[in-house]
Amino acid sequence: MNVSPPPNVIYLPGLRTAPDGALGSWLTARYGAHGVELGAEAMREASDRFRARGESIRWPFDDEERLYREPLQRVRQALAEAPAPRIVVSRSFGCAVLTKLAWGGEFSGPNVMIASAARKFTAHDLIPSSCPTILIHGRSDPGIPLASIRELATASGDHVQLWEVEGGHALEHITEDGTVARALERLGGVALTPEDRR
Repeated sequence: MNVSPPPNVIYLPGLRTAPDGALGSWLTARYGAHGVELGAEAMREASDRFRARGESIRWPFDDEERLYREPLQRVRQALAEAPAPRIVVSRSFGCAVLTKLAWGGEFSGPNVMIASAARKFTAHDLIPSSCPTILIHGRSDPGIPLASIRELATASGDHVQLWEVEGGHALEHITEDGTVARALERLGGVALTPEDRR
């Protein structure tokens, strides 16, 4: 019997979360995930300037190349160091970084996008067909409306599934209720525990 090895899990956090935050720590403890510190200080500063004016950051913005340089480089390195099979879990701004790499031909493969901010931080309105994706999004996300994510999923095609869940942007409950584990099993063949099968 030929048994495939479990995929390497890579975690890309959001703009204001860390690789060792709640989701990253859970992924590391559970799957040995490698959390990537995105080095997104320049993008955080740009976002803070928008917030100071009472606005939300939206693409397009000045100096996009500089704002993305470090996050893109760090994710490229993490992808190069993680042998196949691999699956990427990204959150919020991390989804935008992964989307840019996918459209640039530098990433393909299964991934889970949680509270995706890709449409907010990039020019891309579709997820490439080379990227089987499960989008997990809160029905009451205040910064990234569910309608926008529904449009993204529908326009992208059958390789993208949208899993709507209760909650806003943080979605702390999706590890406890088994949502993330089920998504990883569906996309990457990661084994579930009895607790995840609830």
